[in-house]
Amino acid sequence: MSSPTIQSQLVKMVQLMNQLSTWQGLRAIPNLNVFRPADARETQAAWYQAVKSEKTPTVLVLTRQNLTVEEGTDFDKVAKGAYVVYENAADFDTILIATGSEVNLAVAAAKELASQGGKVRVVSMPSTDVFDAQDAAYKEEIFTKCSSSSCSSRNGSNSKLV
Repeated sequence: MSSPTIQSQLVKMVQLMNQLSTWQGLRAIPNLNVFRPADARETQAAWYQAVKSEKTPTVLVLTRQNLTVEEGTDFDKVAKGAYVVYENAADFDTILIATGSEVNLAVAAAKELASQGGKVRVVSMPSTDVFDAQDAAYKEEIFTKCSSSSCSSRNGSNSKLV
């Protein structure tokens, strides 16, 4: 690998780390709802939630990627902060949690696992802030069979799963 290629990869990594740090910093601000929508449908829903909110400011963290609209995304369910976007079996044994542009990747990975016999649920979590405000029954519905040792989220999520 040539030196310019390594340098460009390092620049991309630093840019990504800066974006993640900014996103984590926003999520640490009290009384601020942060939405990281997966596609155009979730973006419309997040915008609607932002405009509808009278007491809480909202930030939409958007991607510059050209994402396809995922079949399972749901305008109304974005208001819950997290919801099941894909599931191939009621007796699933794996839960993938994703936000933003990673939802498309998580669904693709779940479909690949399903083709190999995996039983997978994918949860889109556009807003950990909104999800944290849901009652325990809803959280249990989304993350049923999930313990703190078997489920995790990335990108610095501090969401309380159940």
